[in-house]
Amino acid sequence: MENLKDYTPEKLSAIALNDLNSIQTNIAKAIELRKLADKKEWTDKLKELVNQSGFSLGELAGDLKSPKEDKKIKENKPPKYRNPEDHTQTWSGMGAKKKWLVAMLDKGRTLDEFLIK
Repeated sequence: MENLKDYTPEKLSAIALNDLNSIQTNIAKAIELRKLADKKEWTDKLKELVNQSGFSLGELAGDLKSPKEDKKIKENKPPKYRNPEDHTQTWSGMGAKKKWLVAMLDKGRTLDEFLIK
């Protein structure tokens, strides 16, 4: 019997469609079983290494930075602009302009008119 990885698409196309569908289903199941077995094997190896290290897994993993930790935490910027008609409506000048400001600018007013002094 040939090694399965040596089967080319041309060789596989000679097999009946029903058989190919069965093979595909069996391969998908085999992949999941292999993943589970590999995961268990690696988990056991890692546990053994962690136990030998004298550190807890949390201590060791704490040294690793996740991509989220690299991102800067957004700081709340103080408001730079204020709606003169409603002082609760402000804008820091960062991000998209607020609707109230866009409406005022569309009426011909300038951004400088709304600066908080």
